[in-house]
Amino acid sequence: MPGTDPEREFSLKSWHRGLLAVHGVVLIPFGVAFLFSPQLTTHLWPWALMPLTGRAVGTWLVGLGIAAAHAVSENDALRIRVASISYLVFGLLQLLALARFGSEVVWSKPVAWVYLAFLVSTLVAGLQGWLQSRPPLERQSSV
Repeated sequence: MPGTDPEREFSLKSWHRGLLAVHGVVLIPFGVAFLFSPQLTTHLWPWALMPLTGRAVGTWLVGLGIAAAHAVSENDALRIRVASISYLVFGLLQLLALARFGSEVVWSKPVAWVYLAFLVSTLVAGLQGWLQSRPPLERQSSV
């Protein structure tokens, strides 16, 4: 059905857009590299992956990177509300998995700490997007 996009009402904060831009710029090339050269996961992933699993992770990284880049281009908290909630849930679930299977992670590799920092940054980005996208009355009553 033809129509127009509503006006942008709730622009993302500059630090939030910057964080999402960094996610997009980093995740897309890493994901593409994992898709075409899954043996790179040996050096660039905090635990051992089989080639097929490396490709699956690559697909996941590309998808997240594209979503982050799209959120930057939309630049409106209401337009990315569902993506923000998904990002928040993703970060929480990944941290739970990391807590459960932390013994599989090679913590002596710097990439393990980068991965942990990335997960924390997804929580921050998802939470910020969700909080900013709440309806105005809900935002006022929680202050």
